[in-house]
Amino acid sequence: MDVKILAGLIAAATTIVVVPLTHRLQVWIADRQQRGQINSKYLNPLRLYAEEVYFRLFEISFKPGFASFLRSVQEEKELTQREDVWFTGTGCYLASSCYFTACLFASIAKVRTDIPYLRLGRKADTELLRQTFLVSRAFLQDLGIFYPIQHSIGWEMFRDGRLLTYREFCQVLKIAKRRLWFDRLTRFYLDLASDNERARQRAQAALLAIWALSSCVDKAVGGGHSIETRLMAEHELPQLPWPTRALRFLSRHRFAAARDPALTRVPVRTSAGASSPSQAQAPQAEVGSSPR
Repeated sequence: MDVKILAGLIAAATTIVVVPLTHRLQVWIADRQQRGQINSKYLNPLRLYAEEVYFRLFEISFKPGFASFLRSVQEEKELTQREDVWFTGTGCYLASSCYFTACLFASIAKVRTDIPYLRLGRKADTELLRQTFLVSRAFLQDLGIFYPIQHSIGWEMFRDGRLLTYREFCQVLKIAKRRLWFDRLTRFYLDLASDNERARQRAQAALLAIWALSSCVDKAVGGGHSIETRLMAEHELPQLPWPTRALRFLSRHRFAAARDPALTRVPVRTSAGASSPSQAQAPQAEVGSSPR
């Protein structure tokens, strides 16, 4: 065969192979970049604050003495009268609990507003939307934090495209006209401090809903189980043995959060006193433990 013809055939074959591969690589890189932007802007903040709120509600609900740290005021209006030192000392546990929850509402509001423009994979965006709604419904339960107020709190937490810092949030609470829009949130925690039965049930519903939301987001970002990892880091759950960790890794794309055979250790009690779903006793802390 003529050398020139052979060279032409090789060049043509190379073009046929290389061009599609280059195109696929470019599409893959663009998709990775877009997913990175989505994770950074939407999912990572949602994942972080779901973990923070879950652990705070877990402490208050199941660790003796922690609810008492919320009893630094009796009424929401008292926050307006507090000095800065109160927010960094006696009132920090109450104010920071409200802050983390407001940040969660803000993350949910942003996701729910922009979710039509997010590319999370087949059915993932619908599932994420459903899980955020279930979290909102849990906080709403039994005349808790009304849904439009949750949404309003969420958007109040943004300033110049970023979330308020804890200090900025505390300054807002000291202004009576602005604090008013956060009063239902403060009341949510004050009711927990007063050992109100409806408040306890509302908190347990929130724990279960946040766990499910966090599992959904963990799967979307391709990460580990963030809340469970936090509980293990805080010594509230034992470390998983390596065979279970291997099962998690191998099955993370096959099983939905509710079906994953390794996800059976949610430390949340039902109203009858049994744990759900594993029926294990919730971890306990000594009465003298200090809040974060």
